[in-house]
Amino acid sequence: SGIFIHPVKSLRPVSLSETKFDKHGLLADRRLMIVRPLPTPVYGNFIKGEPTHRFFTQRQSPSLATIEASEPVGVNNNKTLIKLSSSLVPNNEHVFINVHPTHIKTLPIRYQAGVWSDIVEVADMGNEAAEFVSKVVCKDDASYKDVRVVSIVESSNRKVDELYCPDAARVGLLG
Repeated sequence: SGIFIHPVKSLRPVSLSETKFDKHGLLADRRLMIVRPLPTPVYGNFIKGEPTHRFFTQRQSPSLATIEASEPVGVNNNKTLIKLSSSLVPNNEHVFINVHPTHIKTLPIRYQAGVWSDIVEVADMGNEAAEFVSKVVCKDDASYKDVRVVSIVESSNRKVDELYCPDAARVGLLG
């Protein structure tokens, strides 16, 4: 009965009248997410390929449900913006995040983020976005001040778990 995307995983959905698909699924759906750093391992530094961060959802912080993420809006050839806002942040404060693929490729801080049993490479979207989300989630728990907003890196792949893949998608013309 409708098409909904979550520009940021675990935030409020955005209703669309139409959309397109790319190699990651619905365009602009769950390309961004909130993560928290994992504790440094007892054996020292993280091993290559090991997750350094873990996805963070409404299960840990119900206040994430108050954050609205707008549908991405193209401004020019190198800028596509998503606006984040929340009723829990005073003075109608909000933040814009540039989600254009060209911009994301230039972001220097990268992490390996655990999402369920998968590990994906992500790019940190910067302090302004993280500080905005932190203002909201710290209302649930002050220790959440270390949250970061990240974007999946274009080269990352996350396969559908066979358990959740319908038979019709695996066989025949659609397989």
